[in-house]
Amino acid sequence: MNEIRADIRKNRIYICLEHGNRDEVRGIVNDIERECKKLQRGFSCLTDIRNYTPISENDEDLLIQAQIILWQAGMTKVVRVINSTFERGQMQLERASRLSAGYSAAAADTIEDAEEFLDSEMNDPER
Repeated sequence: MNEIRADIRKNRIYICLEHGNRDEVRGIVNDIERECKKLQRGFSCLTDIRNYTPISENDEDLLIQAQIILWQAGMTKVVRVINSTFERGQMQLERASRLSAGYSAAAADTIEDAEEFLDSEMNDPER
């Protein structure tokens, strides 16, 4: 199930992506925009794509739109939790984020590892 939520206390957006047709992905983009408005500039992002099925190349413009929204809203750090046996989805998101907004994401194997990385980054931005 796709899920987007903001944690105001941590100043972090959580994005869980699994799959979606064009209409579902359009809804995800709208949810990301809505949740970003709850956060302060400098927020971090944890994206769980362990069960992500890449969308059609024809719909990648929506991924790019979502990533631009995140970047323009003030996202500073992002970690993607990946399934190491399935790299196509990670590559699709990484290519889109680099081309659209000029940012790259760290990768983690678990939600806990991603949380630890983002929490330490927020406490020590020079890392």
